[in-house]
Amino acid sequence: MHPLVAALADWPGRPTTKARLEALGFWLPERYKEIVLANCGGCTAEEVERYWDEMALEYFCSAGRVQSTRRQFGIETSYRSKYLDELASTPENRDAASLGHPLHPCLRVFKNNSLSNVEPGILLNQRIAEQMEEQKRGEIENLAISATNWSGTKEDTVHYLQQAAESRGFVRKKGMWRKTFGKDLEFCCGVDTGRRVSWTFRLPLVLQIAHKSAPDVVFVSVLANTLMPGFHYYALYESPGSAILGIHAHIALFNTIGELMQ
Repeated sequence: MHPLVAALADWPGRPTTKARLEALGFWLPERYKEIVLANCGGCTAEEVERYWDEMALEYFCSAGRVQSTRRQFGIETSYRSKYLDELASTPENRDAASLGHPLHPCLRVFKNNSLSNVEPGILLNQRIAEQMEEQKRGEIENLAISATNWSGTKEDTVHYLQQAAESRGFVRKKGMWRKTFGKDLEFCCGVDTGRRVSWTFRLPLVLQIAHKSAPDVVFVSVLANTLMPGFHYYALYESPGSAILGIHAHIALFNTIGELMQ
């Protein structure tokens, strides 16, 4: 087993990470869970969270090289979920598994509902995005986030990422901010600027995890929404304050994961 994959097995999982984030003032995943439960056809919170927990563990413990809904692993993993195997093997889930749809029936209901109109011309997905922005406005106020100097350029994104990363002990080296957890896990964050000089709705953040003894395999662009459903709304923004909140939220998640693995 690759050293990176073996080390990732030390992550305690989504519930502990989510509780730490909430203590830091980041509540979007909890708000998202409430919305899912109200639109998924009657599942309990325990059912939904069990599914999310298992999906997150498989994703993280395989360094992102897995399609859990299709039960396809691209690398030897330190964790494979018997629960998800059993879900995928049931007759009613075989088609869902082959198509990559959610394996839990309630989450398939939610996916379908999210693409349906709640009123003429308005999808539930749009309403969810509005509710997430409302939640973020409260967090911006509670965390005293100021966007006075934000203009939306890549220089601004780099500047606010530097502030957030260095406040949590990351050090800039080779164009990225880096921090070592334990003896050998290096967490890196940066900005994927490309040729664009500005962005209008999505943060161009890059998150990576590597094992110093074997850097040939890198966990690239960690998909926060797989680890923490609902978290991806922090990467979307409609205001400068929302963008800066998103930067802080991603660094907080990244740093929390690292701290929990020490």
